[in-house]
Amino acid sequence: MRVAVIAPLIFGSSGYARAGRDILLALESQGVEIRLLGAQPHYDGVIHSETYDRILSYYSVTWKPDIQFNLAPQCYFSFDSDLGGHKIGMSMFESLNNPARFTSACALCDEVWVPSTFCFQTFLANCPSDKLAYLPLGLDTSLYDPQIPSDVIITDAWGIEYDFVFCIICGYSARKGTDLLLLAYAEMFDATDNVALLIKGDRHGGRLFPKDVDDLLKGEGEVFNALSSEQRDRVVSKTRKDLPHILYYFEELTDTDILGIQKAIDCLVFPSRGEGFGLPPLESFALETPVIATKGTALSDLMYSEHSFPINNKGFCVEPRCDWITGATKEYVGALFADPDYDDLCRTMRWVYDHKEEAKEKAKLARTFADKNFSVEVVGRRIKDRLTQILDGKLSTEDFWPYAPQKT
Repeated sequence: MRVAVIAPLIFGSSGYARAGRDILLALESQGVEIRLLGAQPHYDGVIHSETYDRILSYYSVTWKPDIQFNLAPQCYFSFDSDLGGHKIGMSMFESLNNPARFTSACALCDEVWVPSTFCFQTFLANCPSDKLAYLPLGLDTSLYDPQIPSDVIITDAWGIEYDFVFCIICGYSARKGTDLLLLAYAEMFDATDNVALLIKGDRHGGRLFPKDVDDLLKGEGEVFNALSSEQRDRVVSKTRKDLPHILYYFEELTDTDILGIQKAIDCLVFPSRGEGFGLPPLESFALETPVIATKGTALSDLMYSEHSFPINNKGFCVEPRCDWITGATKEYVGALFADPDYDDLCRTMRWVYDHKEEAKEKAKLARTFADKNFSVEVVGRRIKDRLTQILDGKLSTEDFWPYAPQKT
């Protein structure tokens, strides 16, 4: 079985790039021959050198594939007409309503794969159900192993350590709920607590973050947009004192460095308004790290109270600060995003901090959940089964519609 994978974002530290690399590993684990197209190979210093060497080997073949598989963000699908084969597009989107152009984009494909139940439901407006398949992303759980020690210790610039570290790892933006996290953290903790919030963002977020902190200190501005007046007054009454400890880093890190941080934190907080899958929570599951995240959009496939700490979603609404994707497109403008319950976020952060050991015990179950449902081996088998069906002539995707993940 030969598959040409078109992956324009296979390099770099973004979640989409990491997910693409894991899909390649999932295909390889099932003995699928891979030819990689769509990105010029270059060693960026981000990915593991061994992984880069494996990816490089996918460029060295020239055979014609049985299947073309395009991993395109925001459905920017393209296929090589000279190569032929069955054409699969895999994508996702984070809001309740997809852009209108997705319909014509999906029409370029013989079938479309999406990684979450949420995306399956939203893509039904753009793609017939018998061309739509649910294929979740996979994770190399042998790499995200909590038993392998890390020498990373999270400190401030003066080397001060903390009893507990909350963390968010994301492209810093309102879509990720970073405003809600800053506000909840400021309300629930103060400088006398030996606790820190670590924000690992991107360079674009590095321009947004100072404005959010400035608004927080002044007690006014856009960072308070999502709160009621009563909630805002509660935060302002707290931030007249010193803010609790906030650490931040907005430069690109290697996969190894990111993994070191993920092992060193005590809790991942991810109050996202919109996800197509949710890779950071899944990675923390595999590491047995407690996860607080919105139970809405794609995260509904992951956030079960048996092994994590889901935040209520109050519904869907337009979020004015969610107005960009890549900086060049404006397809988020007017889109409907989840509305995470701010008070629930506050209560849950405080509870996890006050019940550290209980939270850690619950998180151990998340590792089992990740292994059962989202390891590269499990996902790879599901992908291989669908590819086999295609080559056997069964083109309807009805056997690959969403299913309930196995709970722990």
